[in-house]
Amino acid sequence: MNMTIPRIKTSSIDLPNTDMGYSSEIAVTKKNAKDKEMVNILLVEDNRVNRLIIGRMIEHLGYDIFYAENGQIAVDLCQEKVFSLILMDCQMPVMDGLTATTIIRTSTLNCNVPIVAVTANAMTSDREACLQVGMNEHLAKPVKLDDLSAIVKHWLH
Repeated sequence: MNMTIPRIKTSSIDLPNTDMGYSSEIAVTKKNAKDKEMVNILLVEDNRVNRLIIGRMIEHLGYDIFYAENGQIAVDLCQEKVFSLILMDCQMPVMDGLTATTIIRTSTLNCNVPIVAVTANAMTSDREACLQVGMNEHLAKPVKLDDLSAIVKHWLH
């Protein structure tokens, strides 16, 4: 399901409004660059502010972005569409990122797509838990544009 995201004005930056009001909705926004047209990134994040900030960073890098508000929506999307990269929060309601990753790795079109944990949990044990379920990388919050850019470039090129 594709839809245009209404833009809201926040300070002097236009941000996509991805708070859809109920968890079964997803939001999609497009920003195509010639060499990045076929690349689409799924951002799985329950926190609206984090979705807005990370989403704008991904748009700034020139990639198409799809949003999922929890792991269940991500799993559902991964049954229908192939993504180039998945950025997955670990702690979310409905279905957490570790469970979603396990399901995506075993039963979706995206079983071989790189999945990067995006989480505030930066302990070694947290990183190991992410890798154990099939995530490829760990990106600590708060996310910095340079770090996000390096990870996206590493996994997509």
